[in-house]
Amino acid sequence: MKRIVILAFLSSLLLALFLWLRPVIGSRGTPTVPNVAGRPSKPVADGSAGGSVSQTPPGSTIGPAVPRPGPADAAKAGVTHSDELEVAILDLVNQERANANVNPLQRDDTLQTTARDHCDDMLVRNYFSHDDPDGFSAMDRISAAHRQLIGLTGENIWMGVNIDLSDQKKTAALIVNDLMRSPRHKENILNKDYTHIGIGVAIKGRDIKATQNFADIVALTRQAVPLQVHGGESLDLTAQPFGAGQPPDRFEFFSSDEGMAVGGSQLIAGASVPGPANVPAGVYKLRFLFPQGSAYWGPQVEVK
Repeated sequence: MKRIVILAFLSSLLLALFLWLRPVIGSRGTPTVPNVAGRPSKPVADGSAGGSVSQTPPGSTIGPAVPRPGPADAAKAGVTHSDELEVAILDLVNQERANANVNPLQRDDTLQTTARDHCDDMLVRNYFSHDDPDGFSAMDRISAAHRQLIGLTGENIWMGVNIDLSDQKKTAALIVNDLMRSPRHKENILNKDYTHIGIGVAIKGRDIKATQNFADIVALTRQAVPLQVHGGESLDLTAQPFGAGQPPDRFEFFSSDEGMAVGGSQLIAGASVPGPANVPAGVYKLRFLFPQGSAYWGPQVEVK
């Protein structure tokens, strides 16, 4: 009887070990598709000149706890890139959009930089998420890097382990086909509101991280918005609409910590940074208000 109990215990242990290892074994040589996050959400105009915001607030604007790895860190870690693979992915994405009768996406240099940097960071710091270890979301990264973009953004990420990289076009097809089989990734790829895209691919050995950064660019500021501003400083936030429509005429400082606009809105014409009594020192996202009642996010700024 004792022998039977021991054998039953060992059988249970082996079964548990197999079930624990099976996902690891099964992932080798195959891509892993995550749940997508950072999907665009059309802002709903609140009709006010300040107060609470009736749309989903952006992610955290807390600064990084440690410096993000740069190109030198990625190169030192053995991370490489493939322009051919990135171009092939873009071609396939636009083929999918053509099949769905959706306008093609235009390549944006800054979006490609943010996409590639996120891939590098995921490989160097060994994680796989839309939010990096410092709490930055895709929207945080894009709004910090793209100093003229006014609009909405989204992100797809993909990971492959032990991938055969001998045929770049075959690898691109693997990535795009995988994303198209996921409803939420497919929604980003075929979203008719998106106008621009940046695609980054980072490779280390036979492992790949890929990122697609999407944007619905409704306007671009005439000048790059400064990363840091001071109370009383004038701001040139004049913007040119992308396509038809009117440019924004007002703006706000949006605080993620407060979950609302701080200091009310003001006209873009003659704009300046409010004093600390209205907008305390901190990190904010600019929120641009349009005459027709819509509102879109702009660059992130730090008020000193």
